[in-house]
Amino acid sequence: MIWELLGLYFHQLKNDDINKLVARNIKLFENAPGAIGYYVGFKICVEYVKRNGKSSWKNIYKEPVDMVLFKSGIFKDFR
Repeated sequence: MIWELLGLYFHQLKNDDINKLVARNIKLFENAPGAIGYYVGFKICVEYVKRNGKSSWKNIYKEPVDMVLFKSGIFKDFR
């Protein structure tokens, strides 16, 4: 459910929409974590390391964002 909902925000550049993803006091749906954008970022990193090996977390700092997303496999359905 989180991924489907966030798909609506992937290409948004409006501050109001972006703030909804990082504000701890805003929940996009019932029982959602606050600051859901940080939660999703963590999940992307976890999946990236799972797919690319234990020491690959260091590459996250150097890789372009679109490559990290691609190599994580998380957003393949939203491309």
